[in-house]
Formats: sequence, structure tokens, C-alpha cells
Amino acid sequence: MKSVWHFMVMLFFSSPLMASMIPPRAVPYTLNERLSNGMNRSDFDAVLDQIEVVYRPIFESLGGDLSLERFWDSSRVDAHSSQVRNNWIIRVYGGVARHPAITRDGLALVVCHEIGHHLAGFPQVSSWAATEGNADYYATQTCLKTIWGNAAPVDLEISDKAEARCQAASPSGQAFCVRALQASYSVASFLADLEAVSISWDQPDLTEVTSTNLSYPPVQCRFDTLIAGTFCDRPSSHLVIPWNEKEMAAASCHALQKDERGLRPRCWFRSRLPQDQK
Repeated sequence: MKSVWHFMVMLFFSSPLMASMIPPRAVPYTLNERLSNGMNRSDFDAVLDQIEVVYRPIFESLGGDLSLERFWDSSRVDAHSSQVRNNWIIRVYGGVARHPAITRDGLALVVCHEIGHHLAGFPQVSSWAATEGNADYYATQTCLKTIWGNAAPVDLEISDKAEARCQAASPSGQAFCVRALQASYSVASFLADLEAVSISWDQPDLTEVTSTNLSYPPVQCRFDTLIAGTFCDRPSSHLVIPWNEKEMAAASCHALQKDERGLRPRCWFRSRLPQDQK
């Protein structure tokens, strides 16, 4: 059952026509093709095909018809989600796929983020769309694990930073951990480039919000969130969308369950449950 919090969100926040991964403040929205990463249409389609095969039946089980729309020829740097009744739409543009920071695995993570808007649930920014922070968390905690399993990166140079982090704590296996962290770095670097900021493996965002940020967290905070999702070893269910925090806690890492690793960072998330208040 949807919680009182869910309906309060519906009441006080207008439902966006689209939920985009790219903050409105990030410009420009089109790619200088001279800086392209070399990705081609075949690469683009292969990544999206793999995700579509896995997630179409999952969407159908939840009452939605996945429409994964591809705009390869567009230089628009964007990916976004929307819902029109049972038509649950994700649009991916060629500009984001060809951005110099985006790898094939980074592109998969972008699409997983958009899937997260539809399926991650609480906390939400509208009647259907999960917040940016929660879509980021879902992307690594659930979506990448679903499409990749424990498959190792393919033809990808292993990052020393990612390898070191995964050796220290790797609940989902070394291969997945390294692959997910490298994809996270790809996407975080992409977002950092759009906003002209820097990111760090070693200096997380230590900000603590007083209430959950329903908008776009800072890029470092988003990178920290992607890393946290990677290190959460609690399985989530595709059978339900969590509409309140207790349901969310049961499907992910949360202080309510005495978890210490893989928690949503406090730089954007603030628990409403007394067990998590310090």
C-alpha cells in the first residue's frame, strides 16, 4: 500500500513530464562531435538491447510497458524518463552515448539510472518518479547487478582506484565491483564535465542534509551514491516498488537493519525513521 508520505509527495510536488539525469543547470546540451569517444551505433544498440531484454518483462510484471526510445543521430546530451498511463518511457540520445567520458558500461549505467526513476520508488519527486539520488542508488544496487551478474569488464583497463576499493570491501564479488565502480566513475566524470567540477575517489561529500534532497545532489554526492549502491549486498525485489521508507529499507541497505555499509549517503538522504536518527 502506498504510504501517506507518497501521497504527500503527489500533493505538494508537481509531477514532472520528464525525469532527466542531467541537471537543468548543466550546459551545453549538445555534444561537440570532435570530442566523441568513438562509440558507434552498433555499440549503442548492443548495450540497450541487453538491458531491454532483461527489463521488459520486469516492467510488464509491474503493469508498465517499457518503451526504450533511441535517438542515436541526435547530438543532444541527455537521457530522460516519462510515464503516460502504462507506457513507461526511457529516451536515450546519441550525445550522451558519445560523450568522451562515457564508456559502454557507463552508458548501461545511464540507462539503469533512468530505469531507477520508474522502479526505485521511495523517496520520490512525483507520483511515479524516484528522486535523482535514489535512481543513482538503484542503478548500481539493483540494475547493474541484474543485467551483468558477476561478469568481468570486457576490454577495459582496470582502474587502480576501483580495484583498491573492491579489495577492501566487495560484497557482490570482485568482478562486478570493479566493473560497477568503473562505470560509476565514467558517469560521474561525465556529470562533472557538464557542471565544470571535479570528483574524487578519496574525498566523499561529507555534507549532511537536514531533509532528503528531492532535486539533483552535487556530483561528488552522486558519485558517492553510485559507490554505495555497489557495496550494498542486500537483494532488492523486482516484484514491488517500495512506496515508503520501511519498504525501501527492506529492499536495500539501511540503518534500520543495522547496516553499516552501502547506505544512501547523508549528502542527499535523510531518514524519517527514528531508528536512523543520531
